[in-house]
Amino acid sequence: MENIKTGRILVEKQSIPVAFSLDTPKIYKKAFKRDFYSDLEIEYSRTEDTYNILETNRRALQVVWSFAKTADSKIQRVDRWAKQFNNVSGLFMFDKIEKFLKE
Repeated sequence: MENIKTGRILVEKQSIPVAFSLDTPKIYKKAFKRDFYSDLEIEYSRTEDTYNILETNRRALQVVWSFAKTADSKIQRVDRWAKQFNNVSGLFMFDKIEKFLKE
């Protein structure tokens, strides 16, 4: 049996199931054609470069989505899934994932 870490994160009063397993990096790679572990080390640039901030936020949201997708394979594509959170920052959700991983 595969090792899997499961939990929930709270976003806008919604309890979102998340999970991490050996499948999570594969789900991320398949969906975004990027290396999960490289993107997991998101560095938020404090510059005023709008593109950099938006790109970092987008990648953070994609990482969070991959944890949610691991927990529930039936969730929608990341753009549709993210709409339920109004304007919550991907970086805000990413912080919750970091706490989840440390638990």
